[in-house]
Amino acid sequence: MSAPPITVTADGPAPPGLSALDALLHPVPTGRFLAEHWQRRPLHLTGWPGRFGDLFGLAALRTALTRHEEAGLLVRVSGDHLGDGGGAAAHVVVGPADVAGHLRGGASVCVDGIHRADPALAGLAETLRRGLGHAGPVDVKCYLSPAGYGFNTHFDAHVVTTLQLEGRKRWRISRTPGVEFPVDNAFLDEHGEVRCVGRTPGSLRPWERPAVDPGDFVDVLLGPGDVLCLPAGTWHDAKAVDGHALALNVSFSAADVLGLLVDVAGRRLRELPAWRAGLPVLPPGAPAGDLARGFLAERVEELVGALRAALDDPATIA
Repeated sequence: MSAPPITVTADGPAPPGLSALDALLHPVPTGRFLAEHWQRRPLHLTGWPGRFGDLFGLAALRTALTRHEEAGLLVRVSGDHLGDGGGAAAHVVVGPADVAGHLRGGASVCVDGIHRADPALAGLAETLRRGLGHAGPVDVKCYLSPAGYGFNTHFDAHVVTTLQLEGRKRWRISRTPGVEFPVDNAFLDEHGEVRCVGRTPGSLRPWERPAVDPGDFVDVLLGPGDVLCLPAGTWHDAKAVDGHALALNVSFSAADVLGLLVDVAGRRLRELPAWRAGLPVLPPGAPAGDLARGFLAERVEELVGALRAALDDPATIA
């Protein structure tokens, strides 16, 4: 049985009156997207000329960079390029004044959090978050790459949604996530080994070191107006072709469910003296295991009770 197609071609612009989310996903209905693609498999939507012309461009990028300090923007460059052997290069933080020089010298530029310096992008992020009912953070990054430059094979610990604004970029993506719902970004080193960003190899758990199947990859060429959505953990690399390529990345990070429950239960349980007192002291000759087990069994019951009470509290659910 052949794999389902990744690319869906629009016959023309989205009809007027659609929501921002429906228009972005045109011609794929939002319900179908959520059922078949969101956190499941990639989707490439071809666009049409001028689709994102009023949203963002090089002039808007220059304006945003003038606000980098007040908006808290982070500007990074990467030297990944065609023919470099495939190992991901380290990202170097630079100042906005250095961007032009790095582009001329051969580097991709990434501006993190650019929505904080551009009201239109901030509005887009919030509109998409509400449209999806997404509970986690939504951020927007901007990528500018000269021909042949981009980023080598890696995956992100969040949904990656790319809006191609100018130029063309060739992507090589895995048809399915290499790791389902990863907790950290990862890349392939020059030997093809999985490395998690900011982690030592020995700290990786078995499910964080998947075998990478080259046969699972497919090439996708993004042109102006195209959209590419990748589930978290989807391997990909991307390089600009012909000339410079300008794109936005709208990332959807998962809400921390465990952290949420710990916070909700913790606020209730810290009202109880037993939870503030710490572990009991051990009398001489007392069976440590029995004492600890009994003490913790009482706390577990209280923990379960606190979580159940939270579920019955409309304010907490809201």
